[in-house]
Amino acid sequence: MRRFWALTAASSLAFAIPAVTITSQAVAAPAGNHSAPRSLLVCNGSTSPCPHGVRHYKTVQAAVNAARPGDWVLIWPGVYHEKSAKWPTAGVWIQKPHIHIRGLNRNKVIIDGSNGSARHPCPSSPTLQDYNHGIGRDGVVVWTANGVTIQNLTVCDYLSGKGGHGNEIWWNGGDGSGKIGLRGYRGSYLTATSMYHPRNIHAPNLPQYGIFVSNSSRGAITRSYASNMADAAYYVGACQRVCDARLAFDRGSNSALGYSGTNAGGRLVITNSVFDHNRTGLAPNSLNNDDSPPPQDGRCPNSQTASCLIIEHNRITDNNNANVPTSGLQPAVGTGIEISGGSYNTIRDNRIAGQGAWGIVVHDYPDFEAPPPLSHCQGGVQVSKALCVFPACLRPRRLLWQRHQQRSRDHRAARAGESAQLLLRQPCARRQADLSAGEHPGGHRRRQAMRQARDASSEQADTATCLRDRCTGLADHLPEGLALPEADQDRDRAVAEAAHNAATVRRRAGQRLLRGAALTALPE
Repeated sequence: MRRFWALTAASSLAFAIPAVTITSQAVAAPAGNHSAPRSLLVCNGSTSPCPHGVRHYKTVQAAVNAARPGDWVLIWPGVYHEKSAKWPTAGVWIQKPHIHIRGLNRNKVIIDGSNGSARHPCPSSPTLQDYNHGIGRDGVVVWTANGVTIQNLTVCDYLSGKGGHGNEIWWNGGDGSGKIGLRGYRGSYLTATSMYHPRNIHAPNLPQYGIFVSNSSRGAITRSYASNMADAAYYVGACQRVCDARLAFDRGSNSALGYSGTNAGGRLVITNSVFDHNRTGLAPNSLNNDDSPPPQDGRCPNSQTASCLIIEHNRITDNNNANVPTSGLQPAVGTGIEISGGSYNTIRDNRIAGQGAWGIVVHDYPDFEAPPPLSHCQGGVQVSKALCVFPACLRPRRLLWQRHQQRSRDHRAARAGESAQLLLRQPCARRQADLSAGEHPGGHRRRQAMRQARDASSEQADTATCLRDRCTGLADHLPEGLALPEADQDRDRAVAEAAHNAATVRRRAGQRLLRGAALTALPE
């Protein structure tokens, strides 16, 4: 999502890997066989002496230039201020398929975009940053090259500018092309962060994304840490319904968004990860922009109803940080999961706690931006020449109750050991028909619906207080034979009332949300 420092960046997760011994035989290619994988060592001696008698390259870019498909580029501990001469908007540019980049110590192999020293890498001072003449620069960029892996290293302080950029690690399958141009990628044991600390948290040169994957398919980002990003710690998007991606055992923190996924869907799983101390935890979203084609559609490929975008087994806590860097449109403070104009997403078995506003919020999204030629409001409704509305075709269609060992601190009165699985799936046809018939978002029909909801009887209010009956009570969707306890029935009424109140508050605050529906966190 092209929209969106903290002192905790130094607390990156550390993971150990087996020691690797480099010998001259390992580095040299076998005689007479140019197809066998080789190991190419990178060492600049900035923090640790280079191994004696071993051929090595002084920059990561030099080793990548010399590598062939299948080769391993092994990076000795040190601070590498990589700034590609041939590709000036990248630190390291990788355009060869099946290259494997591995640092030999996650915390001591640092690819640093600043003008700091090896003794003090990733500085916070604005005077020590490299703004690349105001253009901006990305860190490690994989350009339309299949099968590239990056492991066990840190990338920091690559900043944005007038030309965009500011992505610390980027698998780029053809940004803005509307096509999948990269298949097969792996990232693991990575740290992507920035210590850059201007006084203005809306400064124009902020880093944008920690680990960024666009126009790419068939990959995984695992056991990694990203923080202090003005847009999102993690991004997997512009991949239509063929993302085929997995984020697991990751942490996204102190960013505008922990995860963003514009126009993403189709076998995308986010699991066993932590998203904390952001403005908003996770935000699958639809946008009529260069991450074309829209919308965000979580259905499986070639399926009309099955959901393949799964958010499960995550810890999503305390996303109330209004002091993170931000860029462009700013996500709401205090939200666990925000579905913005998206559809067919499955959210289940997560611990969502400590949000100041909403555990899960689902809303239509009115997009006023001027789209590029490849985006023309696909999946949305062109209300006017300047406005494309992406309906959030979601509601609690059914709730499946299952056993769980955790218990929500927000619902201590709930029965211990119970949780709810929320499947957000609903066809869009009826909603789109309403808009196409001339209903203007925020117009008189919405106000009339709200007045009717306020004047309805208490029985009606239990099941029809938001989105003109689209957000109904929990009791209506329980499996046959299972009744809510009396305390849960009271909460059920509170859910509907909270949804109505939340939509009214957001409208009065002037935020661009249509028919916002807040879903109170369910007992875990």
